[in-house]
Amino acid sequence: MTAPGRTTTPWAVLPVKDFARAKSRLAPVLDPTQRAQAARRMCLHVLSIVKAAGLPMLVLTDGDAPAALARGLGAEVLADPPDAQRLGHVVDAGLAHLHRRGVTHALVLMADLPQLTRADLEAILSPETATVAAPDESDAGTNALRLRLHPPQPTAFGHADSFSRHLELGATPLRRPGLARDVDLPEHARRWL
Repeated sequence: MTAPGRTTTPWAVLPVKDFARAKSRLAPVLDPTQRAQAARRMCLHVLSIVKAAGLPMLVLTDGDAPAALARGLGAEVLADPPDAQRLGHVVDAGLAHLHRRGVTHALVLMADLPQLTRADLEAILSPETATVAAPDESDAGTNALRLRLHPPQPTAFGHADSFSRHLELGATPLRRPGLARDVDLPEHARRWL
């Protein structure tokens, strides 16, 4: 547990769907077992990169397998709110949890980034700007968002145009292949898995 009082060390916050239900849009190219294995591999990759960078981690999940994987790598785990209807509700609940504990900065990071590197993390953590958003390849969704938690503000995760919404909230854009190349569609799986 974090000691009482504010800390500026950013926490990595990763929302992770239960592997058995993850990546349903990849059904045309991967069977259910393959989808679960791919989701687990990508999550393990992202968690390992974050751990190597020395960031404390909070995994938000509705599944036992992601929770066990996260704990095995030293991450804290927080169960998704039972009434969460979109990704933004899950992320915002996790950020509020950290804020109550005195954490002042966070990096929300998607767990399906198979080409993420340590340099990508350094790039999004280094600008002086308080809020930085990294989009997917189409500049529609947000794959990473660095933000200050004091005061806490709702994010736009879960909206198809979350990247533009985060820019409207004052985020500075950061485009890097390792942060952009998520795996949501069959074509992504063919290219990056």
